[in-house]
Amino acid sequence: MRTRPHVCLFVAALAFATGLVLQSLAALLTEASPMPDHETATAGSEVRLVGAFYDAVDAAFGSGQTADLDPLLAPGFVEHGGPPDLPPTGAGLRQHLHALAATYPTLRLRERDAFARGDLVVARVVVAGAERGGFLGLLADLPPPWGAVDVFRIADGAIAEHWGGDAAAPGLDPFGQWPFDVTSVALLTPALTRTRLDAGPSFGLGTDLGPEAVFAEAGRLAVAVASAADPVRLWRATDAGAPPTSLAPGMAAVLTPGDLLLVPQGARATAIADGGAPATFLGVGLRQPAGETRLSPAALTPPAVPGPNATPGVAIADLAGTLSVAVPSGPARLGLGRATLVPGAALPIRAPGIAVLEVEAGALGLTDTAGVVWTRSAADGAVTTATDGTRTTGDAIVVEPGATTELHNAGDGPLVLLVATITPAS
Repeated sequence: MRTRPHVCLFVAALAFATGLVLQSLAALLTEASPMPDHETATAGSEVRLVGAFYDAVDAAFGSGQTADLDPLLAPGFVEHGGPPDLPPTGAGLRQHLHALAATYPTLRLRERDAFARGDLVVARVVVAGAERGGFLGLLADLPPPWGAVDVFRIADGAIAEHWGGDAAAPGLDPFGQWPFDVTSVALLTPALTRTRLDAGPSFGLGTDLGPEAVFAEAGRLAVAVASAADPVRLWRATDAGAPPTSLAPGMAAVLTPGDLLLVPQGARATAIADGGAPATFLGVGLRQPAGETRLSPAALTPPAVPGPNATPGVAIADLAGTLSVAVPSGPARLGLGRATLVPGAALPIRAPGIAVLEVEAGALGLTDTAGVVWTRSAADGAVTTATDGTRTTGDAIVVEPGATTELHNAGDGPLVLLVATITPAS
């Protein structure tokens, strides 16, 4: 499961502190015994172990598989200086490598040289391929995601601790990207909602105003398709890269966290929390103007039925508002993910399509904006194109196609952003 924003406060502080430790260790060791300028590592089992680490990391970048890391890391392995939204463990490191592979498709690391002293190894790192990064279809001028010096502590023939990465680099966690066609309509309203279903009540999915994507965040969501001219498609998080499963009327499926269900325009389905526990999901779509900005409430019942927020056990948060914008029509990609910036960090982006970013924690500031970027206040729903000031928890920005801006952390704690994009497939 993904780390909740309130956990990030503690992890960010740990990352900052261990970043100082990394600098101190590297300075101490290099001052005491300068590393050679040639590209051959000092002999020794500890240095060979570090070389195997970089081989395993590159294998993870190339294939998406992290199994080669398993025999190298000690059972209690601790990762220092990683993204603040991930746990400082072997599992957190693996998740970080998966996110890097998705964000930097050509990224590669290699050790320039390494030096062992006692149970510590300092390695100088060559980072290649970082200049071609992108996040969920956003063209971003991303900083290098890995630092120039790593420090390892070796214990009993395994890596017990690692100080590395880049504490100032944004933590970018793409949940995935999926096909999403955009209809030929001059203006469309982007919808982004979060719905929580308690055990018991049912919820209607589908609208005549456009296709809807349902992304499972927590719990188990049982979905039954009632009617659909085109198949409802389901992508499983556990089958990354596999074709979707098609669900015809009368068919059902259970969504677990990371799964995405695409309900075509005009199709109807019902959803309930499965297993006796609540379920939470995101709803993403593009609506024709003047329509509702959330998933249709009780789509299988007459319009007079009260909306979901009036139904016990159903709560909907509208994260995007009712802005209508021009979106390029044709084949597109829907992207979902999360970005985390430590205090002082920045992330420049350019949106070929449309992007909605909701502040889950922290304070967001904007600089160097060109084109149209809307801000929606969670407190009163007010909308503005002004770029000054800060946006806090619940506020959102909508970046129109072709616009550019620099996101920066304007607060003292981590900035956590939920990101939804719909960008041309090309």
